[in-house]
Amino acid sequence: MSAQVSQPWEHTAEPGSAAVVEVSPLPPGGLRLVVSRGLGAAVVTVHGELDDRGRELLGLMLSDLIEGQGNRTVAVDLAHASAGPATAEVLTAAGCAAGRLGVRFIVKAPPREVVEALASREWGELIEIQAPWGAAMNQRADDARLSQGEAGPRRARRE
Repeated sequence: MSAQVSQPWEHTAEPGSAAVVEVSPLPPGGLRLVVSRGLGAAVVTVHGELDDRGRELLGLMLSDLIEGQGNRTVAVDLAHASAGPATAEVLTAAGCAAGRLGVRFIVKAPPREVVEALASREWGELIEIQAPWGAAMNQRADDARLSQGEAGPRRARRE
């Protein structure tokens, strides 16, 4: 892969289907990003280790899905990923871009270290966490906004 390529993947999936993107060469932990599409929505399921190169690729992909394709909802599923606190930087950038464009941005099943790193970045309304501990994190963000006199809870769905 050339470092000059801004989109090192092809968009071959039709709505309701999935495309598999693999980092080449595969890092020791391997990495697969599976993009599933629906009407106005895209879900990126991450399989493997999100190292520096994986986070870079995920960031590019999220940017394209949020800013370049007109999706109204973009989700990242980290249930099958090995991701550390550095992943919060990529997710926060995606959340900011989504917030600017009115796109709903969801992170599903992030490791606890990622949730803690997101909380320290004060992600607030930008990212909806869907995980057993995510609901508590969303509630803390809602409580903080209420204590500052802002509108009530924004998140209607929690898992």
